[in-house]
This record gives sequence, C-alpha cells and structure tokens, in this order.
Amino acid sequence: DRLFVEFGSLDAASARVRIIDMMGSVVFDDSNFDNKSEIGLENFGKGMYFINISIDNQISVRKLNIIK
Repeated sequence: DRLFVEFGSLDAASARVRIIDMMGSVVFDDSNFDNKSEIGLENFGKGMYFINISIDNQISVRKLNIIK
C-alpha cells in the first residue's frame, strides 16, 4: 500500500510530512521529498490517521483512512 504525494509548483525541498495516529503519536515524519513522492503504508494498521504537510510555514492537514 502506498500514499502518493504531489507538491505541484510548491517547493518539495522545504516540505515536511508527518502522519499522526488517532492517539496523537507521530508514526511517520520525513522531509526528504521530490515533487512526486511515495510513502509506504504497509506497516500501518487499519484506522484513521492525520497527514500534516508543512511547506514554507504553511500547514495543511488531511485525513487518511486505512482499510485492510
């Protein structure tokens, strides 16, 4: 299972992506991305997560629901 992230015209070199579980634990944290990147989800259990993407002091949060 993979999550595909595209940064488009934004500067992927300054991006940081964190995935946080429902208990508030950070289960993924990386800042090494290309404009189109993949994040492996095979070690994540089923459930709801939050994806926190920050680029140049702007933060976007999205929900991720993993169903197995």
